[in-house]
Amino acid sequence: MSTAPKHILIIGRRWFQKSFGNTYHTVDVYVDGEKRFMSPVSYGYDEQYIQTAYDALINAGVVTPERYGNGCMEPLRTLCQRLGITLQKQVSDVTSKRDL
Repeated sequence: MSTAPKHILIIGRRWFQKSFGNTYHTVDVYVDGEKRFMSPVSYGYDEQYIQTAYDALINAGVVTPERYGNGCMEPLRTLCQRLGITLQKQVSDVTSKRDL
C-alpha cells in the first residue's frame, strides 16, 4: 500500500432465505469515491458484509492490517482509526435474491 485512502464506503445488501433460514449478502466497496469492489452473493448474516469488504480491501492491497501476537488481525474500524481513514457503512435488507 503506497498511501492510505482517506475514505472508505461499504454498501451492503442482505437477503434472508426464509425456506432454509439462511442469510446472504453482497457488498460494494468505494475507496476515495471510486468503486473498487463488487462481491458475488456470499453466505453470512448480520455484519458479515463488512468482513467481505475488509477481505477485498486487503486482497486488493488497499489496506494492510496489523497482526496481533495471537495471530488475529486488527478490526477494520481500528485500522481506519489508526490511519485516519473515514469509514462509512450502509446496509439494507432486501426482499428477494435478485435484489442483491
